[in-house]
Amino acid sequence: MTDAKNNFDQFEGGARAMWQNVARGHGFPSRETGDLKLDIDGLLIQNGGMLMPREEIIDDRAIYHRFIDTEKATRGGPNAWAGGWWVTDTTMSTLLGLASEQPLAQVAQNYLAVPGEWSDCAFRVTARLELKLKAWIGKGKPAHALHSPDIDGGLGSNGPKGWVPNTRPRGNLYAPPPHLAPVQLLIPGRPGDLSRWFTKLYVQSAR
Repeated sequence: MTDAKNNFDQFEGGARAMWQNVARGHGFPSRETGDLKLDIDGLLIQNGGMLMPREEIIDDRAIYHRFIDTEKATRGGPNAWAGGWWVTDTTMSTLLGLASEQPLAQVAQNYLAVPGEWSDCAFRVTARLELKLKAWIGKGKPAHALHSPDIDGGLGSNGPKGWVPNTRPRGNLYAPPPHLAPVQLLIPGRPGDLSRWFTKLYVQSAR
């Protein structure tokens, strides 16, 4: 597999549709069937992701940040710091301003809607983008570790056969306040390519 020069091809055809679904919180399609996963209600998963993600070309030489978990930071490979989800310098400044009374990792989980079961956000990565790339950009939506978040107060939902009482297992819901929901970026690409497109400046504890 050759190294990609940029990620523009990930915004064409089937790749575009796949990444747009990821950006919307539908997840990746099944490797076996190619279908998107269904929630326990039999409906399409809508968990995390962004509200109305838009496609944009992002500037090179800009500074971006992301959070990774303890496992990746301490036992991951050389490209473990790289990945698709990032925030801008402006958003990081906002998160740092909210971290005066609680650890930055907890702020990141709450305001970027990252359940603890997904990541402890224990380490902050700061990197510089070295070339122009495309990204999906938008404000984060609520996320739940186990299933699509309840949007009706947890009473139930309308399924294929009508109203279904809520019997979902409980868990922590992560929902950024609408007026403070930071803008996030999903930059499609393989970790090996992303680690070449960015120059890692530092990785530091967010605890």
